[in-house]
Amino acid sequence: MAELKKLIARHSKGFSLGQEFYRDPAIFARDIARIHLQHWLCVGHVSRIPKRGDYFVFDVADESFIIVRDNDDEI
Repeated sequence: MAELKKLIARHSKGFSLGQEFYRDPAIFARDIARIHLQHWLCVGHVSRIPKRGDYFVFDVADESFIIVRDNDDEI
């Protein structure tokens, strides 16, 4: 956490982030947990699974979500 604070303090407004923000697994995991998994995600349209039993897989970071139209025609 202290290292992340140092990286943020070094960042110059208006410039791209340093390489560490894109390569560091701990920063990536923090971004996923604190940003991407805190809100609803649009993973696809119902037209992708028109029939009962149809499905598709959506991957976010290290997680896979299986979206299925079940026998009751529910998603």
